[in-house]
Formats: sequence, structure tokens, C-alpha cells
Amino acid sequence: MGFVSKPAPPLTRSRNLHRCLRRCRLGAKVKQRAGGRRAKGLSAPAGEQSTTRSAGVPNRSKSLRAIKRQDKLRRNTCLRCPFRAPSGRCLDLTPRSGRCGDYVYYVLPGGKQWRRRWVRPKDPRTAAQLQNRARLGGASHGYGARLSEVERTSCTAAGAQRQSRPRLGKSGPLTGQQYWVHQAYAQPAAAAARDAKMPA
Repeated sequence: MGFVSKPAPPLTRSRNLHRCLRRCRLGAKVKQRAGGRRAKGLSAPAGEQSTTRSAGVPNRSKSLRAIKRQDKLRRNTCLRCPFRAPSGRCLDLTPRSGRCGDYVYYVLPGGKQWRRRWVRPKDPRTAAQLQNRARLGGASHGYGARLSEVERTSCTAAGAQRQSRPRLGKSGPLTGQQYWVHQAYAQPAAAAARDAKMPA
């Protein structure tokens, strides 16, 4: 005679079914309470926080990852570019450096052109960053607000004698505003270096 497995008694099946129904009802009550508290502006108790967090409340790290994922997959600028092939390849073969559309182009020391996908950079907004941005904005705004016409003309003449940093072998004279901002940054840096060299 072969071995025949006996089916589970109906009592055990009904107990398991009642347990599943009880868990589902308890989960529905917890979600309903959490939704009512969020609508009233109240916080959930400590025992229900883990349950409500798993119910779909997004946190900051997940939202940042979603933003970066959208930045990687965004295709809005290059689709309208006349130099974009149907395969996605760029037909403009002129050497370039910097961002163009959804890509960032750069040239390696051997002279070969490469590109990578543009991704939104991180902005920690540290105290040093905010201070430098405020100084840059103040110097750029002060060129037109504080300087007279004669001073702006002298800045333009002085900037025409200075060349910008070369990029892809190309360089040009500075404008009057660029020269003024450079001077506004160079004077405090020179004073700080002079103070650092002075003996105590």
C-alpha cells in the first residue's frame, strides 16, 4: 500500500483563515487612523510609525534619488537639436567643452572628444559657498550700481589688456564687469596672503 497524505482538518483551515482576516482588518484600521491623524496635523504614536512609513510616505533620500533618476533619463533638449541623429549620436563633430543639451563634453589630453550624461550636481549650501556667492553677486551688482561712467570705462580699458583663461586653445579679452569682479576678489585674497606672511 502506498503512503497517502491526510488532508488538514477543516478546523485548522478555518483558524488560519480567521487569523488572516484579523490581520487584514487590523492593518486597515491602523492605516485609517494614520490618515486621520495626518489630515488633522497630528503625529502617529510610536507603535504605528513604522507601519505608516511603509504605507507610502516618501522620505528625503528617496525623493533625491528620484530627482537624480529623472535627470539621468530626461531628454528634452537634445530631441530638438538639429544635429541629433535618430540613434542619439551627435552629428556636430566640432570640438567643444562644457554642457550642450543633455550632455557634458570634454577633451582628453590626447585631443579625443568625450561626452557624458549631465546630472544635477549636489548643492550642500555650506557657509563658505553662501559667502562666496554673496560676494560674487555683490561685486557683479556693484559694477553697475556703484561705479560711475568714467570708472566703468577705465575698467573696460583695463580688461581689454587681460586675456581670459584658455579653453580649447581659445581665449579673449575680459569685459569691464569681468575685470571689476576679478579685482574685487583679488584684493581680499592678496590682503589675506600678506597677513599670513607677516610674522606674529
